[in-house]
Amino acid sequence: MEFASPEWIDRVTSTNTVLIDRLNGDEQLTSGYVLATTDQTAGRGRGQHRWTSQPGRDLCVSFVLRAQIEPSHLCSLSMAFALGIVACLEKFGIKAQTKWPNDVVVGDRKISGILPELTRGSPQTIVIGMGINIGMSTTEAETQIDQPATSLFMETGKTPMPSELLAT
Repeated sequence: MEFASPEWIDRVTSTNTVLIDRLNGDEQLTSGYVLATTDQTAGRGRGQHRWTSQPGRDLCVSFVLRAQIEPSHLCSLSMAFALGIVACLEKFGIKAQTKWPNDVVVGDRKISGILPELTRGSPQTIVIGMGINIGMSTTEAETQIDQPATSLFMETGKTPMPSELLAT
């Protein structure tokens, strides 16, 4: 899959929600279209879970994929993207692994989540959202997240720019 240069929005409710609304409003976004932000106010995860990000310090991004995929295979799509995130994090010195069905973890702490969603209409279009914790502190992870979490900062002491992480 070839990705377009990302469209960066300063603040957004949810990158998935924005793309799905745009697609359902008949905007013609091509496969590989990328929408990114560092401030997502209503991020969503699988089920009723919420994705929490730190404004200006984490990466939230969604991609458009136009392909014929059975709904039952969306978890496989999540794992494919999770493997890409694992490879990316290795370049920053982090040994991460996938956790079925849609997470990337370091040890037992979540560093990234993936949310694929089907849109209505034809041709079939999937929006794949991803969040990666970059600048979250230990205190924030312990007080603001409802499960064990980590970030690039917590693992390496460094905070790469979200745009650098996305490019990688």
